[in-house]
Amino acid sequence: MSIGENKSKHVIFLGAGASASSGYPMANRLTLLMADRRTLFEEIVRCSKDFGEVWEAAWFRKSAITIYLDSFNAATAALRDGAFATMDELSRLSVGGEHAANIRMLKKLMRYVFAMYNPHKLHIAETEQITGP
Repeated sequence: MSIGENKSKHVIFLGAGASASSGYPMANRLTLLMADRRTLFEEIVRCSKDFGEVWEAAWFRKSAITIYLDSFNAATAALRDGAFATMDELSRLSVGGEHAANIRMLKKLMRYVFAMYNPHKLHIAETEQITGP
């Protein structure tokens, strides 16, 4: 076996609220974060504080993050303006349909949203409370 072949992988299964204890947003909150830019920016600022960074919301107007998020505008319109309660519903109803390209884009955006969270933060906080600082 060569070096690097025995690396373990971190896998997270999402669904049915199983990820709530790790701090990830549930279906309705996830949909809001993906469909509403202001809510997403506010969450980015909040999450950045969790990592010890202080970003002002106004900074995002001219940032690379804004340019990146602009690439999702057509896809988020389908989620925001459609009669879909959640990303799961849109995905299920759109398999092979007219929204297939949007679904791929939305899944990419969903990965970005989930990457904002640190699932170990809650575990570390619980451990510190048990063992002390």
